[in-house]
Amino acid sequence: MAAPRHHITRRSLLLGAASLAPSASMAQQLIIREEIKGVEPRYASYATVGDFALPRAPVSIRTPRSQIIIFYPLRAESARLVVFSHGALSEPMTYGSLLRHWTSHGFVVVSPVHEDAVLEEGLKLRRNQVAGISEWQIPKLLEDEKAWRARSDACSACIDAIPLISGATGVRVLDERPVVVGHGLGAFAAQLLMGARVRSSAGAILDYKDPRFFAGILLSPQGSGVMGLEKDSWANVPNPLLTVLGTMERDFTGQKPEAKADPYRLSTAGYKHLAVIEGANSNSYAGQSALALPEEAKRFQVLKALTTAFLKAYSSYDEAAFRDMSTDYFQRMSLGAVQEQRR
Repeated sequence: MAAPRHHITRRSLLLGAASLAPSASMAQQLIIREEIKGVEPRYASYATVGDFALPRAPVSIRTPRSQIIIFYPLRAESARLVVFSHGALSEPMTYGSLLRHWTSHGFVVVSPVHEDAVLEEGLKLRRNQVAGISEWQIPKLLEDEKAWRARSDACSACIDAIPLISGATGVRVLDERPVVVGHGLGAFAAQLLMGARVRSSAGAILDYKDPRFFAGILLSPQGSGVMGLEKDSWANVPNPLLTVLGTMERDFTGQKPEAKADPYRLSTAGYKHLAVIEGANSNSYAGQSALALPEEAKRFQVLKALTTAFLKAYSSYDEAAFRDMSTDYFQRMSLGAVQEQRR
């Protein structure tokens, strides 16, 4: 039976609010930068809000593949593209603090609402059990080759939709050097798009690479031994890559952090970066726990600084950011809160 005409769901509320593009007079936000004591101004500039104000809400449009949420900088004539793939059973706005941060530094950040999101089909993965206990069928999702293709296609469709994104935001979105970023299952999609090959349940080698993506950021990715990934899966990944892990991570795969470093260790050498954040867990990437816990706020600060510098270095070709990514700069500035490696 059709839903009542005025029925409001979480999905309709989110996407309805996101689709409202405020006028410039209403939309501007004050740029308030928190002071970070004891670090160089350049590090503080990576870790704190950038020079661009944002609308009060992102905009939402639909591509042939999915609904996408768009964060964009106000009064920017042009901007480079970042495509973000959210984690399993999540949605883009969960990561709003991180996506807004990158946007404040002059990037247009686009995030598809994947089919497994709680706003879409994710609730169908919950199977009711006896005694009122529910079980999430996450293993089924992680090994679903159709879901792998759907997520990859949804991210690639964001590049196809650049004219639509530019029209919706008034920002000329540049198609040079787009970066794909993902967390958890989103990091798996980012790996596939960067050229990681996986073996299907039938034994076939699957290749989802989209050569238009110039670089990638993997937040809590997967290593070999799960989801079709093998030791040689990353042999076809020559592009710049930042792999970020937390020492306290525990996720659906059950892999330990050292195993999840495989995308860094086993991909083609050159412009590869590994960052291991001390004490960070699988919930540290969205930034929500940083609002209440000082130690999480410090970890989120490190994450913002590292990822922003990577975007500036490899998408914007910022020479200072590239020099910083080429040394142990962030390890020193964070007083060891993050351990860096490069190859």
